[in-house]
Amino acid sequence: TLCFLATIAAVVFVIGWTELFVPVGSYGVLLSKTSGVNPQPIENARFSWAWERLIPTNSRILTFTLSPLKKDVTTAGSLPSGSLYSKLLEGNPDFSWKIGISLTARLQADRLPTLVKELHIEDQSALDNWMEQKINSLCAQAAEDLIHKTVNAESGNHRDLAKLIRDSIQEATPDFEIMQVSLSSVTLPDVTLYLDAAKTWEAFQTNRRVLLAEAAKQESGRSLTEYMELERLAKVGELLTKYPILIEYLAISGKDSAQAIETLKALRK
Repeated sequence: TLCFLATIAAVVFVIGWTELFVPVGSYGVLLSKTSGVNPQPIENARFSWAWERLIPTNSRILTFTLSPLKKDVTTAGSLPSGSLYSKLLEGNPDFSWKIGISLTARLQADRLPTLVKELHIEDQSALDNWMEQKINSLCAQAAEDLIHKTVNAESGNHRDLAKLIRDSIQEATPDFEIMQVSLSSVTLPDVTLYLDAAKTWEAFQTNRRVLLAEAAKQESGRSLTEYMELERLAKVGELLTKYPILIEYLAISGKDSAQAIETLKALRK
């Protein structure tokens, strides 16, 4: 009896011993009908046991290999309004940029359960595709951040810029351990020249706004004068329509226009 109970206990223990079902060098995520996704990843070198494994067909273990992923990413763009500012300067300088990044990163094992739960990643192929897209996005964003922080195109060497990109990527995500970053190519615009062009453009816009405001003020004054003149003529027309005899009177008193105007004013009252 004791042997039978010991055997049963051993079988139960082995079935719930999740570490045994994860290959060496891989990581697992326990997915069960009763508890959902277990928040703790399964590591081959660390003991773990789960009661969910004791219920037949209740659970499965997803396994992943988290080997370092090496990616070469090239991202390019132009400084804001760069093409516009270029037209202001002699020679039409190019304010575009291009950065080639070589990066080696490894997914943090503790992020696996979150990816399985939130993104429904359940196999190595899906994980690899997600990592590649994520790294591409991170590199592109880090390059743009670097461009915005760059003060002068000639300042700093590739190692300094690579460190800035590495720090930017690491701060942007908890998903990866950034193991190595280097720059295969760097093409940066002359930021000093760009800033000078931006100031020139701003001065141009300011002067333009002042001139437009002055023109609008003058046009408004002319429009008001014309409107008042039309109003005056309209009122005179109304009086002549109401009192046709005034036409003859005005013709007779044409030599004394002041008297005619006084007469019109009296009639309006």
